[in-house]
Amino acid sequence: MGLDATVYKNKRHFLTEAGELDTDLLCDEETGQVYPKEETNPKTGEIHPREEAFRKYPDRHAYIAKHVRIGNVAAIGQLKYALLCIGVPKDSVMQSKVLYSGSHCGDMLVAEDIEKLDKELDSIDSLLSMNRNKLEEQEDEKWIVGFREDMKELIRAAREEGNPIVF
Repeated sequence: MGLDATVYKNKRHFLTEAGELDTDLLCDEETGQVYPKEETNPKTGEIHPREEAFRKYPDRHAYIAKHVRIGNVAAIGQLKYALLCIGVPKDSVMQSKVLYSGSHCGDMLVAEDIEKLDKELDSIDSLLSMNRNKLEEQEDEKWIVGFREDMKELIRAAREEGNPIVF
């Protein structure tokens, strides 16, 4: 168990020449996730992606702009604590909407949250320089810096694709 974050490719990547979404695909307008329509095999009853969609987009990663494994449940707990130690507030987007659980899913950061998170991430270097001595583990700084870099990549992808960051 752990925490993953994804930004899906914008549906514009899957438009036909007529400007319509490929007829073999569906789009979740809230998350921006594009995925193949499914069909049921009449003989077996199995549900699977439409053969035509699978031929066009055989790689399930074709729909993903950026995916990050933030960490397992224990790592998320340690990261959350380390960020508190350097002064990241409990009510920050980082703490309250990203790291509040090591295994949350089905929620997302929309544009407003993403902008707040970006500003919070920009403050990490100064918080680290002022409060590095408050970290209990030597590896905590590496975790924090890695987390900041991963979240910045997700933010760049979210802005580029016009989609939220989905957990």
